[in-house]
Amino acid sequence: MYGGYQRVPSGASDCNSDHFLPSSPGPGSSASEISFNEKQSTAAATAELLEASLADVSVKLRTYLRSRGRWLYDISRSLGGTTLVPVLPSFLRPRAVSETGGPSTPNANGIATLDGVRGFACFFVFNFHFLFMYTLTSVRGYGVDPTGASNRWLHQLPIVKLVYGGRSMVCVFFVLSGYVLSRKPLMALRSQSYDSMLQSLSSSIFRRGIRLFLPTIISTFIVMLTIRAGWFVWATQIAQDGVTASFVEHHPVYLGTWQEQAWDYWNFVTHYIDFTNWGEWYNLYDPHVWTIPLEFRASMVLFVALVGLSRARTLWRLILMLAFMVFCGRWGRFEIVLFLAGAVLAELDLITNTWGPPPPRHPVLPTTTTTTTTPRTPPPPSEKPPPPPPPSRSIYHAPRTALLFALFATGLYLLSFPDEYGDFTPGYAWLSLHIPAAYRANCAYRFWQSVGAVLALHAICNARPLRRPFCTPLAQYLGRISYAFYLVHGPVLHSLGFVTMRVLWGWGGRYKVEDGQVLLPGMAPKVVESGTMGDHAFAAWLVVGWVFLLAVSVWLADLFWRTVDVPCVRVARWAEMKVVGRER
Repeated sequence: MYGGYQRVPSGASDCNSDHFLPSSPGPGSSASEISFNEKQSTAAATAELLEASLADVSVKLRTYLRSRGRWLYDISRSLGGTTLVPVLPSFLRPRAVSETGGPSTPNANGIATLDGVRGFACFFVFNFHFLFMYTLTSVRGYGVDPTGASNRWLHQLPIVKLVYGGRSMVCVFFVLSGYVLSRKPLMALRSQSYDSMLQSLSSSIFRRGIRLFLPTIISTFIVMLTIRAGWFVWATQIAQDGVTASFVEHHPVYLGTWQEQAWDYWNFVTHYIDFTNWGEWYNLYDPHVWTIPLEFRASMVLFVALVGLSRARTLWRLILMLAFMVFCGRWGRFEIVLFLAGAVLAELDLITNTWGPPPPRHPVLPTTTTTTTTPRTPPPPSEKPPPPPPPSRSIYHAPRTALLFALFATGLYLLSFPDEYGDFTPGYAWLSLHIPAAYRANCAYRFWQSVGAVLALHAICNARPLRRPFCTPLAQYLGRISYAFYLVHGPVLHSLGFVTMRVLWGWGGRYKVEDGQVLLPGMAPKVVESGTMGDHAFAAWLVVGWVFLLAVSVWLADLFWRTVDVPCVRVARWAEMKVVGRER
């Protein structure tokens, strides 16, 4: 009991806050005080009861899914004993079995919301990589007409298009990484624990390369084995004939012998982990992992910046961080700008105690119960206690909440900046005139998408209502498997994906490849439409293929997460402990 309120476990609707339900008053409360509190908290109690009801529905839904998982588990045991149990997705397995891949506890720093953001962002990346190979409307904004093609589809509207905004989600990934990597060192720094800060940075620097590159090398090695097994042969023919796809990424190449393939893969690995190469390098085994070397290099720059500014005062640290961002932006290093922006957001949120417990929504009158005050023991003279964190500002203050929602909407709009023909797209043409020259020379869309990512993430971190969708079980699950999902979905789309869509559209009568057709170069495909299937039927078959490939990708990502990703994290920690020893 806390002043007439009972504390209940958080997580019912917000994974980063505690909730309070009305309870019986304290033993010394008067009837007038009870009546006053009841009148003041009627609306709040109604809202809390609604949240509790929604939480109860969520618990029942999870119980139902677990029961369905038990049903599949029993079938798998009856068919093949325990052989098939490991291949079931973790969310369909009994709890005692499904948690072998790692605990599903919230983030240790209390910022599980960001895991949910990362999970949804990875899901949107999958949607993008699936769609843009079959329709160029996925990279163009609503209303643009540069080539006479119709671009007035509902899915091209701003904000709506973010559900498949893969390139804008890259900016979100980089801001998130900068935020998460810098938060723990900044917490130690603000408490004047310089040894803890250096220890945290040392650990992050040591484990960062293993954490990023080891799962990627394993996933691409598996791709190399599947290439030699012939799983990409039919998909390669489909990718090259240019009939099904509107755009074909770099596709795996089958070389003549095992020796040639192994040597080619070795060259890929050596170039891939070359941190001195600052270019964006696309490979033939999984072109989607081009972001990982950028993540590694930007992480190292961020760590150096944190160490270099560790002795600076807070205001000067923020000013110099912003100046460093401008300098990096001048040379078009958008990934470093976003990592540093994430660090700035983390510092600002620590200043305002964003992730602290929320203040009570309504004042509670003090009771007449007397309490005994215990004198506080003063700290030793040699220790300087850190200043107490400022109280968390109430997000229920209407003007501030409205401002955060407006900031969030603005961020989403900027994240929707088109990948192509932004200077001709209604609503974005004026913004295109204000893109810096360094960005305009290479992927101009990244500038406004970067700004949108920073604004949207800042709003999510500071508005608790915006956090709740990212604290749901679905969002947290996607966050846990996000890295595995990112590594797995590309090979699935390049192998099974091409074959699946060719078969589906063959059933629909749209695409038919004639015998003896001349193959087109892999990177210069064309669209040949035949049959009588219209646009709506085309979209319907597209949805069917999307559902099937999404299910396969999530299933394989779950397996990869439990069998590769989680063990790689343990390997990184084990290696650090073996090197550091007891001195740590």
